[in-house]
Amino acid sequence: MNCTLCNHKTTLFSEYQERAFYICNNCETVLLHPNHYLTADEEKGRYDLHSDDVTAIGYQNFVKPITDAVICSFNKTDIGLDFGSGKTEIVKFVLEQKGYQVKGYDPFYFNDLQLLKNKYNYITSCEVIEHLYNPHKVFKQLYDMLLPSGKLFLKTSLYSKDLNFEKWWYKNDPTHVTLYTQKSLEFIKEHFGFKSLEIFDKHIVLSK
Repeated sequence: MNCTLCNHKTTLFSEYQERAFYICNNCETVLLHPNHYLTADEEKGRYDLHSDDVTAIGYQNFVKPITDAVICSFNKTDIGLDFGSGKTEIVKFVLEQKGYQVKGYDPFYFNDLQLLKNKYNYITSCEVIEHLYNPHKVFKQLYDMLLPSGKLFLKTSLYSKDLNFEKWWYKNDPTHVTLYTQKSLEFIKEHFGFKSLEIFDKHIVLSK
């Protein structure tokens, strides 16, 4: 199979609990083989189990790296998009509580395609990019939706070679089909034309 991010060849990387993962020979993205993808109904069923309580402090703290980064970088007059907002739109909720203007898009819960035709000062995507079946297409779309000097704020767990992949909990979620490395992010920066990439402990920033 070819890499869904950079389209280079991949090599079998790991077979764990009857699921096969491949690693890209170019950008080092780790990919679940499509034979193991869930159906759309199965995938949505997993998301339906997520928390509903946007007022829960623990839930708000989970997205805090993203929401704090937005607040540090943008004003309340700037317009943002939370891409992959989930059924609760938790990032949107937290930022709106602070007076920010944020739209929410999610293919399962808030599938307003018009939102994807607009331009934004910033886009957030919290624990979303690991679910992408076609990351190349989506990152191109996200880049194009950003205004000049816009920022893309991401939250995901990165794989690195010092981790024991078989014991790495993050791959076990059956909806996690695209697992990124630092080299994956560097490819995204260079290929799509972002000016800078910053990798922090709990979030990632790509600046246009």
